[in-house]
Amino acid sequence: MEWLERYRDLIPDFDGFRAVQSQALPSSCRINTLKIERCALLDRFAENGIDYQSFNWYPLGLKLDMESPGKLVENLSGYIHIQEELSMVPPLVLDPQPGELVLDLCASPGSKTCQISQMMKNLGRVVANEPSLARIAPLRSNCERLGVMNVAITRYDGRRFPSRPVQFDRVLVDAPCSSEGRERRGPGVLCKSSSKRSMDLHRLQADLLRNAIRLTKPGGIVVYSTCTYAPEE
Repeated sequence: MEWLERYRDLIPDFDGFRAVQSQALPSSCRINTLKIERCALLDRFAENGIDYQSFNWYPLGLKLDMESPGKLVENLSGYIHIQEELSMVPPLVLDPQPGELVLDLCASPGSKTCQISQMMKNLGRVVANEPSLARIAPLRSNCERLGVMNVAITRYDGRRFPSRPVQFDRVLVDAPCSSEGRERRGPGVLCKSSSKRSMDLHRLQADLLRNAIRLTKPGGIVVYSTCTYAPEE
């Protein structure tokens, strides 16, 4: 992809970066403590011969040495959720607390929404906003499978999510991205990307962040995350 050359001056080891992008992501999951305790889940894995490796930075994250982990009974039952390791970071930085009012401005398919609810122990309220009607179904499905009870789903353009009658204690903005950072998910991801798309997304990302700040109470927390930032040229 010739247009990726624009990152060469920004990344010290650009060739090494491109080599890593060609490596497939390992399978990983998050233990869902709304349905099962960590020790009980690990006992189930041991009994069923499922190989795993615990993250060294997050006790509820596991790397799975297997193909198609989504077919595991533990996943279908909601004891675990198949989720990329990096995806688990933003909710931890957001640090939602039980009883708070939290907004996930770009929520589907709901991995981070459900992690937020888990951290809140289903107490308080999480508003999961998703503008795309087609993406509401997987968001709702994940919430139901994982036993999330404190989520309300809305469908606004995140740039125009209303700031009244309430403001939020914490807001997560997991903004749409230009996909350059997602190539490891599999071949074909970068085919959807282009320099023009990257520039178009820059304005959207900035507008979402600007509205998130407006939606947050004074002294509240906003966390912005994205797979790839679309820089302005």
